[in-house]
Amino acid sequence: MDAELHFQVLPHDSQEIVLALDQNLYGNRLVVASGDHKLRVWDKVDKDWALTASWRAHDSEVTDVKWSGPYMGALLGSVGTDGFCRLWLENPTAEPLSDQRFKLIHEIPSKTSRPWQSLDFRSHVSETYLALTTYDGNLSILEPREQDELDKDWIDWFPSSNFYVVESPPSASEEASFHVQWCPEREPCWTALEAGLDRKSLGLAVAAMNNVVIFRTNRERRLYVAAELHGARDVVRSVAWSRGAVRGYDIIATASKDGIVRIYELHTPVEKHSTTNDNYRSPSGATVKPTSATASSGIGAGLAEMSRIAEAQTSSVSARDKSQVKHDVKLVAELEGHVGAVWHVSFSFIGDLLMSTGDDSSVRAWKQDIDGAWQEFAEIDADTLDQYEINDEDEGSDADADDVDEANLDFRRLSVG
Repeated sequence: MDAELHFQVLPHDSQEIVLALDQNLYGNRLVVASGDHKLRVWDKVDKDWALTASWRAHDSEVTDVKWSGPYMGALLGSVGTDGFCRLWLENPTAEPLSDQRFKLIHEIPSKTSRPWQSLDFRSHVSETYLALTTYDGNLSILEPREQDELDKDWIDWFPSSNFYVVESPPSASEEASFHVQWCPEREPCWTALEAGLDRKSLGLAVAAMNNVVIFRTNRERRLYVAAELHGARDVVRSVAWSRGAVRGYDIIATASKDGIVRIYELHTPVEKHSTTNDNYRSPSGATVKPTSATASSGIGAGLAEMSRIAEAQTSSVSARDKSQVKHDVKLVAELEGHVGAVWHVSFSFIGDLLMSTGDDSSVRAWKQDIDGAWQEFAEIDADTLDQYEINDEDEGSDADADDVDEANLDFRRLSVG
């Protein structure tokens, strides 16, 4: 017998479309970005979600929003088509829904003529990094000048890397798709460590139009390309990196406009090592060098040296660097459950469940069967939520099991294995 379902429809005081959302590490806070230029934060109390904050964050549509890690306070990052990335720090002593609840502490203008499109934080204890991409494929990686001052009113960020991930940026009339996600694990998988990858190596997946580029950092904290994911017949709109380094390989999922959810495995043969240099070679074959680097420590210090080293032609040093480990890519699944384009994919916290959503207004769950093949596990048809109306008296109330039955939600659990 299926477990009892519990849904709560969160009222949205705007007719504008929701463009992005993100949950914090513990799953008890939700931030939503929408076309009305606002951010909204809900907190979970028992089984209910309560609106805590709502404010105008940008002067145009907010296209992406992310929580940072929980180690240095409640920090949010958002990007909008106004060309700015803005960082917001919560004041927990301020009244809920007050203008002082989240304070703007820093803003980062786009480095090109196109606005930011995507962002992601890599935060672990005392280290925090921020990856940003623009609509023309410019990737920036930033870090705070003082890693232990994230909870201050002002954060002095500076660019540690800035370069294009494609040889030819898309024109203004083309659909651009550039999205980033850091590897969520604290350390790389054990096979990569045995192959020589540095234990503190960072991993970053960048969806660049129809391809995905996997970056790593070597022992000298310099960025290099560890793998590239191909196969999409249209732009990749979302990329998700699964937890689970103990399995011995990484799993990455992509959502594409061609309607397919693709799942890749990144394996690391122990006997193979990379002999490539630090320059990034794009899928088209063009070598791309950083355009700016002013950092003095951490990953920033390593990336700041990339251009200088390339100009000095010290590729022989990199050739001897056994920490520049390459991954073997295996496309293990092309899932065709959605009707129309797929917009977003996301793994569960432990990485055993993949969720996807697309133009067909459905949310689909995928799991591996006993033979290791990925199968559709469940589906939620969101179209039937139109039958579940919320009036003024219902706002903020529970959606109990009886309400869900009355809404006639189309939720199917499929046999796996």
